[in-house]
Amino acid sequence: TMQRGTSSPCVYVFVVDTCLEDEDLQALKESLQMSLSLLPPNAVIGLITFGKMVHVHELGCDGISKSYVFRGSKDYEVKKVQDYLKLSSSPNKFLQPVGKVDMSLTDILSELQADPWPVPQAERPLRSTGIALSVAISLLECTYPNTGARIMLFTGGPCTQGPGRIVSHDLKELIRTHHDIEVGNCGYMKKASKHYANLAERAAKNGHVVDIFACALHQTGLSEMKPLCNLTGGHMVLGDAFDTSLFNHTFQRVFVKDTQNTFKMAFGASLDVKVCRELKVSGAIGPVVSR
Repeated sequence: TMQRGTSSPCVYVFVVDTCLEDEDLQALKESLQMSLSLLPPNAVIGLITFGKMVHVHELGCDGISKSYVFRGSKDYEVKKVQDYLKLSSSPNKFLQPVGKVDMSLTDILSELQADPWPVPQAERPLRSTGIALSVAISLLECTYPNTGARIMLFTGGPCTQGPGRIVSHDLKELIRTHHDIEVGNCGYMKKASKHYANLAERAAKNGHVVDIFACALHQTGLSEMKPLCNLTGGHMVLGDAFDTSLFNHTFQRVFVKDTQNTFKMAFGASLDVKVCRELKVSGAIGPVVSR
Protein backbone atom coordinates (compact mmCIF):
# COMPACT_ATOMS: atom_id res chain seq x y z
CA THR A 1 0.00 0.00 0.00
CA MET A 2 1.39 3.38 -1.04
CA GLN A 3 0.76 6.23 1.38
CA ARG A 4 0.94 9.82 0.20
CA GLY A 5 3.19 11.87 2.44
CA THR A 6 2.57 15.40 3.59
CA SER A 7 2.68 17.83 0.70
CA SER A 8 5.42 20.45 0.66
CA PRO A 9 6.04 23.19 -1.91
CA CYS A 10 8.26 22.40 -4.88
CA VAL A 11 11.72 23.96 -4.62
CA TYR A 12 13.69 25.07 -7.69
CA VAL A 13 17.15 26.61 -7.95
CA PHE A 14 18.19 28.00 -11.34
CA VAL A 15 21.97 27.87 -11.84
CA VAL A 16 22.72 30.04 -14.87
CA ASP A 17 25.94 30.32 -16.87
CA THR A 18 26.60 33.95 -17.89
CA CYS A 19 29.60 33.14 -20.11
CA LEU A 20 27.30 33.07 -23.13
CA GLU A 21 26.94 35.00 -26.35
CA ASP A 22 24.43 37.86 -26.10
CA GLU A 23 21.82 36.15 -28.29
CA ASP A 24 22.06 32.92 -26.34
CA LEU A 25 21.87 34.66 -22.97
CA GLN A 26 18.87 36.73 -24.03
CA ALA A 27 17.01 33.63 -25.24
CA LEU A 28 17.81 31.80 -22.01
CA LYS A 29 16.57 34.70 -19.89
CA GLU A 30 13.28 34.74 -21.80
CA SER A 31 12.86 30.99 -21.30
CA LEU A 32 13.48 31.32 -17.56
CA GLN A 33 11.01 34.20 -17.29
CA MET A 34 8.45 32.09 -19.14
CA SER A 35 8.97 29.18 -16.75
CA LEU A 36 7.97 31.34 -13.78
CA SER A 37 4.44 31.49 -15.15
CA LEU A 38 4.31 27.68 -15.24
CA LEU A 39 5.12 27.30 -11.54
CA PRO A 40 2.44 27.38 -8.81
CA PRO A 41 2.50 30.52 -6.61
CA ASN A 42 3.65 28.54 -3.57
CA ALA A 43 6.64 27.01 -5.40
CA VAL A 44 9.95 28.14 -3.89
CA ILE A 45 12.54 29.58 -6.29
CA GLY A 46 16.21 30.58 -6.10
CA LEU A 47 18.74 31.99 -8.56
CA ILE A 48 22.52 31.46 -8.81
CA THR A 49 24.56 32.85 -11.70
CA PHE A 50 28.18 32.09 -12.45
CA GLY A 51 31.08 33.02 -14.65
CA LYS A 52 34.48 33.69 -13.10
CA MET A 53 32.61 34.32 -9.84
CA VAL A 54 29.51 32.66 -8.40
CA HIS A 55 26.61 34.96 -7.42
CA VAL A 56 23.82 33.88 -5.07
CA HIS A 57 21.02 36.37 -5.65
CA GLU A 58 18.93 37.75 -2.83
CA LEU A 59 15.27 37.80 -3.82
CA GLY A 60 12.56 40.23 -2.76
CA CYS A 61 14.78 43.32 -2.58
CA ASP A 62 12.80 46.36 -3.70
CA GLY A 63 14.60 48.79 -5.97
CA ILE A 64 18.03 47.16 -5.84
CA SER A 65 19.64 43.90 -6.94
CA LYS A 66 21.80 42.26 -4.29
CA SER A 67 23.91 39.13 -4.49
CA TYR A 68 26.53 37.32 -2.43
CA VAL A 69 29.71 36.45 -4.31
CA PHE A 70 31.87 33.32 -4.05
CA ARG A 71 35.25 32.88 -5.71
CA GLY A 72 35.08 30.32 -8.48
CA SER A 73 38.60 29.01 -7.96
CA LYS A 74 38.11 27.37 -4.54
CA ASP A 75 35.57 25.04 -2.97
CA TYR A 76 33.56 25.88 0.12
CA GLU A 77 32.41 23.58 2.89
CA VAL A 78 28.72 23.53 3.75
CA LYS A 79 29.37 25.35 7.04
CA LYS A 80 31.24 28.14 5.24
CA VAL A 81 28.34 28.63 2.83
CA GLN A 82 25.85 28.58 5.70
CA ASP A 83 27.82 31.18 7.67
CA TYR A 84 28.51 33.45 4.70
CA LEU A 85 24.86 33.51 3.60
CA LYS A 86 23.68 33.68 7.25
CA LEU A 87 21.21 30.88 6.63
CA SER A 88 20.84 29.95 10.29
CA SER A 89 20.37 33.39 11.85
CA SER A 90 18.02 35.20 9.49
CA PRO A 91 15.01 34.51 7.26
CA ASN A 92 15.91 32.81 4.01
CA LYS A 93 16.42 35.63 1.52
CA PHE A 94 17.61 33.38 -1.31
CA LEU A 95 14.72 30.93 -1.65
CA GLN A 96 11.32 32.59 -1.80
CA PRO A 97 7.80 31.68 -3.02
CA VAL A 98 7.27 32.52 -6.69
CA GLY A 99 4.07 34.42 -5.93
CA LYS A 100 6.01 36.74 -3.63
CA VAL A 101 9.09 37.46 -5.77
CA ASP A 102 7.77 36.99 -9.30
CA MET A 103 8.23 40.64 -10.30
CA SER A 104 11.61 41.14 -8.63
CA LEU A 105 13.00 37.90 -10.07
CA THR A 106 11.75 38.86 -13.53
CA ASP A 107 13.58 42.19 -13.17
CA ILE A 108 16.78 40.44 -12.05
CA LEU A 109 16.65 38.10 -15.04
CA SER A 110 15.95 40.93 -17.49
CA GLU A 111 18.91 42.93 -16.14
CA LEU A 112 21.24 39.93 -16.17
CA GLN A 113 24.36 40.66 -18.23
CA ALA A 114 27.11 38.49 -19.65
CA ASP A 115 30.05 37.84 -17.35
CA PRO A 116 31.97 41.15 -17.18
CA TRP A 117 35.42 39.62 -16.79
CA PRO A 118 37.40 40.19 -20.03
CA VAL A 119 38.40 37.14 -22.06
CA PRO A 120 41.81 37.57 -23.76
CA GLN A 121 42.35 36.32 -27.27
CA ALA A 122 43.15 32.62 -27.60
CA GLU A 123 41.58 31.92 -24.21
CA ARG A 124 38.33 30.41 -22.97
CA PRO A 125 36.13 32.30 -20.51
CA LEU A 126 36.67 31.41 -16.87
CA ARG A 127 33.61 29.31 -16.03
CA SER A 128 33.08 28.06 -12.46
CA THR A 129 30.47 25.35 -13.03
CA GLY A 130 31.78 23.04 -10.30
CA ILE A 131 31.65 25.69 -7.57
CA ALA A 132 28.24 26.99 -8.68
CA LEU A 133 26.76 23.51 -8.31
CA SER A 134 28.53 23.00 -4.99
CA VAL A 135 27.09 26.25 -3.59
CA ALA A 136 23.61 25.37 -4.89
CA ILE A 137 23.70 21.95 -3.23
CA SER A 138 25.01 23.44 0.03
CA LEU A 139 22.23 26.05 -0.03
CA LEU A 140 19.57 23.35 -0.29
CA GLU A 141 21.29 21.13 2.27
CA CYS A 142 21.06 23.95 4.82
CA THR A 143 17.53 25.13 4.01
CA TYR A 144 15.57 22.14 2.65
CA PRO A 145 17.28 18.91 3.79
CA ASN A 146 15.46 15.68 2.98
CA THR A 147 12.93 17.65 0.93
CA GLY A 148 12.16 17.30 -2.77
CA ALA A 149 13.95 20.01 -4.75
CA ARG A 150 15.44 20.56 -8.21
CA ILE A 151 18.68 22.24 -9.19
CA MET A 152 18.47 23.22 -12.85
CA LEU A 153 21.85 23.95 -14.43
CA PHE A 154 22.01 25.92 -17.69
CA THR A 155 25.50 25.97 -19.18
CA GLY A 156 27.04 26.85 -22.51
CA GLY A 157 30.57 25.55 -22.20
CA PRO A 158 33.11 23.56 -20.17
CA CYS A 159 34.18 24.34 -16.63
CA THR A 160 37.60 26.02 -16.89
CA GLN A 161 38.52 26.86 -13.29
CA GLY A 162 38.20 25.51 -9.79
CA PRO A 163 37.04 22.04 -8.74
CA GLY A 164 35.22 20.34 -11.59
CA ARG A 165 37.47 21.86 -14.26
CA ILE A 166 37.75 19.70 -17.37
CA VAL A 167 40.06 21.91 -19.46
CA SER A 168 42.22 24.98 -18.91
CA HIS A 169 41.31 28.46 -20.12
CA ASP A 170 44.09 28.35 -22.73
CA LEU A 171 42.71 27.46 -26.17
CA LYS A 172 46.07 25.90 -27.05
CA GLU A 173 45.07 23.05 -24.78
CA LEU A 174 42.50 20.91 -26.58
CA ILE A 175 39.61 19.42 -24.67
CA ARG A 176 39.80 15.62 -24.19
CA THR A 177 38.47 13.42 -26.99
CA HIS A 178 36.91 9.95 -26.93
CA HIS A 179 40.33 8.51 -27.76
CA ASP A 180 41.92 10.40 -24.85
CA ILE A 181 39.29 8.95 -22.51
CA GLU A 182 39.92 5.43 -23.79
CA VAL A 183 43.68 5.62 -23.32
CA GLY A 184 43.49 7.57 -20.07
CA ASN A 185 45.11 10.73 -21.43
CA CYS A 186 42.85 13.15 -19.54
CA GLY A 187 44.62 15.43 -17.11
CA TYR A 188 41.50 16.79 -15.43
CA MET A 189 38.92 14.03 -15.88
CA LYS A 190 39.61 11.95 -12.78
CA LYS A 191 39.47 14.87 -10.33
CA ALA A 192 36.49 16.45 -12.07
CA SER A 193 34.52 13.20 -12.13
CA LYS A 194 35.21 12.67 -8.42
CA HIS A 195 34.05 16.21 -7.62
CA TYR A 196 30.75 15.83 -9.48
CA ALA A 197 30.20 12.32 -8.09
CA ASN A 198 30.56 13.65 -4.54
CA LEU A 199 28.07 16.43 -5.31
CA ALA A 200 25.66 13.87 -6.77
CA GLU A 201 25.81 11.75 -3.61
CA ARG A 202 25.13 14.77 -1.41
CA ALA A 203 22.16 15.82 -3.53
CA ALA A 204 20.69 12.32 -3.75
CA LYS A 205 20.87 11.72 0.01
CA ASN A 206 18.71 14.82 0.55
CA GLY A 207 16.22 14.01 -2.19
CA HIS A 208 17.47 16.80 -4.46
CA VAL A 209 17.42 16.38 -8.25
CA VAL A 210 19.99 17.93 -10.60
CA ASP A 211 18.97 18.72 -14.18
CA ILE A 212 21.57 19.72 -16.78
CA PHE A 213 20.69 21.77 -19.85
CA ALA A 214 23.88 22.12 -21.90
CA CYS A 215 23.62 24.08 -25.14
CA ALA A 216 26.82 24.58 -27.13
CA LEU A 217 28.47 23.47 -30.34
CA HIS A 218 31.50 22.24 -28.41
CA GLN A 219 31.85 19.94 -25.42
CA THR A 220 30.56 21.04 -22.03
CA GLY A 221 31.81 18.25 -19.76
CA LEU A 222 28.73 16.03 -19.61
CA SER A 223 30.90 12.92 -19.36
CA GLU A 224 32.26 14.14 -16.03
CA MET A 225 28.92 15.57 -14.82
CA LYS A 226 26.72 12.59 -15.70
CA PRO A 227 26.61 11.22 -12.10
CA LEU A 228 24.61 14.32 -11.17
CA CYS A 229 21.75 13.21 -13.42
CA ASN A 230 22.18 9.44 -13.14
CA LEU A 231 22.19 9.34 -9.35
CA THR A 232 19.47 11.93 -8.73
CA GLY A 233 17.12 11.06 -11.61
CA GLY A 234 17.53 14.44 -13.29
CA HIS A 235 17.18 15.42 -16.93
CA MET A 236 20.20 15.72 -19.21
CA VAL A 237 19.53 17.84 -22.30
CA LEU A 238 22.18 18.60 -24.92
CA GLY A 239 21.52 21.13 -27.67
CA ASP A 240 23.24 23.52 -30.05
CA ALA A 241 22.04 26.81 -28.54
CA PHE A 242 19.51 28.25 -26.12
CA ASP A 243 17.86 30.31 -28.86
CA THR A 244 16.52 27.23 -30.69
CA SER A 245 12.99 25.85 -30.66
CA LEU A 246 14.41 22.46 -29.64
CA PHE A 247 15.56 23.82 -26.27
CA ASN A 248 12.40 25.88 -25.73
CA HIS A 249 10.07 22.94 -26.37
CA THR A 250 12.19 20.55 -24.31
CA PHE A 251 12.37 22.97 -21.38
CA GLN A 252 8.61 23.52 -21.42
CA ARG A 253 7.99 19.77 -21.35
CA VAL A 254 9.71 19.60 -17.97
CA PHE A 255 6.71 21.48 -16.54
CA VAL A 256 3.99 19.41 -18.24
CA LYS A 257 0.94 18.73 -16.06
CA ASP A 258 -1.50 15.83 -16.01
CA THR A 259 -5.30 15.90 -16.22
CA GLN A 260 -5.49 16.83 -12.52
CA ASN A 261 -3.32 19.93 -13.13
CA THR A 262 -0.35 18.57 -11.17
CA PHE A 263 3.20 18.30 -12.46
CA LYS A 264 4.22 15.00 -13.98
CA MET A 265 7.66 15.46 -12.52
CA ALA A 266 8.29 13.70 -9.23
CA PHE A 267 11.16 13.90 -6.77
CA GLY A 268 11.84 13.42 -3.10
CA ALA A 269 9.92 10.13 -2.90
CA SER A 270 10.85 7.49 -0.33
CA LEU A 271 10.38 3.76 -0.74
CA ASP A 272 10.30 1.27 2.13
CA VAL A 273 11.00 -2.35 1.22
CA LYS A 274 10.07 -4.96 3.80
CA VAL A 275 11.01 -8.59 3.19
CA CYS A 276 11.03 -11.74 5.26
CA ARG A 277 14.23 -12.96 6.91
CA GLU A 278 14.91 -15.43 4.09
CA LEU A 279 15.27 -12.63 1.50
CA LYS A 280 17.78 -9.86 1.09
CA VAL A 281 17.62 -6.86 -1.25
CA SER A 282 20.73 -6.82 -3.44
CA GLY A 283 20.03 -3.65 -5.42
CA ALA A 284 17.59 -1.53 -7.40
CA ILE A 285 17.25 -0.31 -10.98
CA GLY A 286 16.96 3.43 -11.45
CA PRO A 287 17.96 6.61 -9.54
CA VAL A 288 17.53 5.13 -6.06
CA VAL A 289 19.75 5.85 -3.06
CA SER A 290 19.77 3.88 0.18
CA ARG A 291 19.90 5.81 3.44
